[in-house]
Formats: sequence, C-alpha cells, structure tokens
Amino acid sequence: MNAIMWAIGLFSTLIGCLPEGGNENVKSATTEHKAVTLAPVDTVQTSKLLPPVVVAEYDLVALELAGAFADIAQRNVQVENDPLYKSGRRRFRGYALNEVLDRLEDFSSFSTRHHSLVWVCADGYRTTYEFHSINGNGGVLATGLTDTEGHAWHSYKQGKRTMVPAPFYLVWEGEGINKQRPWPYQLTKLQIVSTERIAMRLSTPDPEAHGEGERLYKKHCMSCHSMNLIGGIMGPEMNVPRNILEYRSESDFIAFAANPQAFRARSAMIKMRYLGEDKLKKITGYVKSMSARKVCVTAMGCAEYADGLE
Repeated sequence: MNAIMWAIGLFSTLIGCLPEGGNENVKSATTEHKAVTLAPVDTVQTSKLLPPVVVAEYDLVALELAGAFADIAQRNVQVENDPLYKSGRRRFRGYALNEVLDRLEDFSSFSTRHHSLVWVCADGYRTTYEFHSINGNGGVLATGLTDTEGHAWHSYKQGKRTMVPAPFYLVWEGEGINKQRPWPYQLTKLQIVSTERIAMRLSTPDPEAHGEGERLYKKHCMSCHSMNLIGGIMGPEMNVPRNILEYRSESDFIAFAANPQAFRARSAMIKMRYLGEDKLKKITGYVKSMSARKVCVTAMGCAEYADGLE
C-alpha cells in the first residue's frame, strides 16, 4: 500500500455518518474535531502556529454496528491476484464503496484538491491517497470471502502471526495489484485530512538539499512511521521529542533500514535495501533535517500535542 501524504491539517468538522432520519446511535461512530492551536518548536519559524490536521473521521466498524450500512445489499465481486492473498482470482463479498461513502455525512463537501483520504488499519498502518484513487464503481468494502466454509476469511501469515483481514478489506472488482488504488486490510477508519496542513508538518527546512529525500520518505516510510506525529504507528516516531538521528548514527540508520532483521530478530519491518544506498541516504538526510522542525520537545508536550491531533 502506498500513498502521498499522511496526516495533514486537523479538525473543525462535525461528522455524523447517516443521512437524516438514520439511526441516532450512529453519531457515536463519528468524531467532532474542534479547532485547536498547536505551536511547533521550529528553529526556522518559531512563531508559526499549526492548525489541526484531521478534518473528519469516520469509524467504519462502529457505523456498521450502528446499522448505517444495513440497507446496502452486499455484492459478490471477483478480484485478480489481490495484494494480500496474491493467489490468482478470488471472490469477495461486501459493500460497494460508493454506497458507503454516500452515507458518510459531509463526505461529498470536502474539496478533492485540498484534502486526501487516510485509510486507518487495526495494526497501526495508515496509508494516504488522493481522492481520484477511488474513482469509478469498482471499490468494495469486503467483509469476507465467498468461498470459505464456516469462516468469513482465509488466514494469512504476518511474520510468526496468523492473521485475517477483518473487519474490512478494500478491494477493487476485476483489478489486481495497482499502486494507484488503496488496498488496505484490517481497515477500521477513514480520515479526511488537509494536504496543505500536512505539508506544514512534513516539509523539510531545506527543500533544495532534501526535497527528494522528503518525497522518498513520504512514499516508502510514512505508512508505518510518523514524522512530527503524522503517519503510521507500526514503527517508531522519527522526530519528536528527539530526532532518531540524535541517538542513532546515520550509518546504523541506513543499515537497519536496509536489513532490519540483521539488527532485531522477528522485526516486522520489510527490508528496504531494494531502494539502494543512494535513496536510503537521501531519506536519511531528510529525516536529519527535520530535527530543526519539531512540533514538541518533551514527552509531556508530545503527549498533549498528539491528543490535540486526534
């Protein structure tokens, strides 16, 4: 799963996820994001205040339990060599994505030019895509496979663990692995984020020297790691309260990224050596540059800042 920016500006939108007259319990599945002022500790722009990132959040699991999707007839669709099972054709059943989105209050009001979609998974993985990535009618929020007997899903291995993609797996009818489409599994929530506000937190202070490293980081690292508390939470935060390169050498950082299992047994991180040493050095340069653009510098300050983001 890939994407462009990961968390962006924050809230100020009330979210309810059913049309008028829907189940009143559904409101508990939505999040109200109130505007807050978050001041970054930025040695380049110390006076700059950062507005919130997530402008709307939809808890898909809670919405289903509240009956928000009860009137959507589940479809059976065929998928070619999906990126999770990778075993030829499979048939899934689930809700048409377009019909689900139609039931999310205010979803259609967000500017597709200024906002992105963040797919939040149960294991901490988060992936960001632009709105055009869900164009068409082929998206299905799968709730299971059609060829299982007594079980909704076939299990799969993730390291030593046996997993299933529940509660939801976003698949695309008639399509196979396509990096232009989101394919999140163990999907629980959908967030709407501001691309402009994300850039405020992730932009390097020196774009001429580290702009390419920033692009590579966003593409290959942000789904699992956060920078200034923006991104995935499967791996460690990169910048606050201490930048990772303030307590780890650049050479060790690159070597670990290239082959994590050589440092840490059972590490779930994939080997990044496919990027090559030059690209890993550029990512390292970007990460190091962000030490001058922190949003917090103490454990307590970062905890408060993180609470404000969500």
